[in-house]
Amino acid sequence: MRLGYALMLGLAAAAPALAQGPAPVAVPVTVPAAPDPARLAASKAMIDVMLPPDRRDAMMRGIIEPMIANLRSGMESSPQFSALLASNPKAREVMLSFVDRQMSKSVELTLQSMPALMDAMAVVYARRFTVSQLGEITAFYRTPTGRELVEAMPSLVAAPEVLAVQKSMMTKAFENVQADAAQLVQQLAALQPKSETEKARP
Repeated sequence: MRLGYALMLGLAAAAPALAQGPAPVAVPVTVPAAPDPARLAASKAMIDVMLPPDRRDAMMRGIIEPMIANLRSGMESSPQFSALLASNPKAREVMLSFVDRQMSKSVELTLQSMPALMDAMAVVYARRFTVSQLGEITAFYRTPTGRELVEAMPSLVAAPEVLAVQKSMMTKAFENVQADAAQLVQQLAALQPKSETEKARP
């Protein structure tokens, strides 16, 4: 379990290490001007066609949940994860239960954030495209092909080819985290001030 503990210790140790460092420098933030009201209205209309409000949550679940399930599978198939639990099989159930809870919370948080996300997207699209362009995009999504694209998006994202790449990415990412966490603990430990006893040692 050493590598798993290394990750947790690394994250826990980061707080005091950062606290001892210099105060962060304030960076001025430029707030963009509000978009033209006509563009914003056209942008919101386009998003409502792209992601119909009455089906928005179901569509997002159809996209997010298969991805999360696949990422979980990729983590489980990692040799490092298997080795981590080999010494204590009971830990597998505990850890996977924890992962499942966190992923479920991530899905719910995403859905709760959808209204704010849609508003933000509307502003971004309104700044980028003219009313005429937004109308053209909306018109496309109202065509049979556009509607089919909207309906097919969850299944396209969850296609075996896409999931295979995601699983491979998750497996490699978990391996990288395991390796980097041990190095992080060592680096943070080196930054901690030495006690008088340690200083006196030859």
